[in-house]
Amino acid sequence: MAWVRLDDGFPQHPKIAGLSDAAFRAHVTALCYCGRFWTDGQLTVAIASAIVKSKHVLSQLLSAGVWSETPEGYEIHDFLQYNQSRKQHQELMAKRMASGIAGAEARWRGPDGKSQTAPHVSPSPSPSRPLPNQIRSDQNPPAAAVASAAPLPDSNSAKTTTDRVYPPMVKPSR
Repeated sequence: MAWVRLDDGFPQHPKIAGLSDAAFRAHVTALCYCGRFWTDGQLTVAIASAIVKSKHVLSQLLSAGVWSETPEGYEIHDFLQYNQSRKQHQELMAKRMASGIAGAEARWRGPDGKSQTAPHVSPSPSPSRPLPNQIRSDQNPPAAAVASAAPLPDSNSAKTTTDRVYPPMVKPSR
């Protein structure tokens, strides 16, 4: 998930305080877009037109110096002063990934340097009892065990949960 950093004095900055509500909303939306897609504060004309719905709002952003025109579209002023660039983000992610791999290897390597299995993983799992689809014909249960098993209840004589008697509901006193 990407983040955009806003200074706690952002709304009171002279460039921002003079914006209309629509221009303020468009600017924050553009900041979020640039943060999410790592555009380094750059907006194409198509994206800017999708964010800014009127030419009046666009002219406010440009005249206030919050945005500036570029050959490809627009640039948010000082975006990289407060937020990471795409390159910085990729370098940080690569560093974190390498650290995570090194940490996992260190955790699961034994004193001899060879890989060990995780403590919760059994090299040959065996269930505590066989599953029905794993019973072979030569593994039938002994006849004595089958004979001592309790008979299954007849569906007509068995009581269901709706046949149980429950105490009457008591209304709480007020």
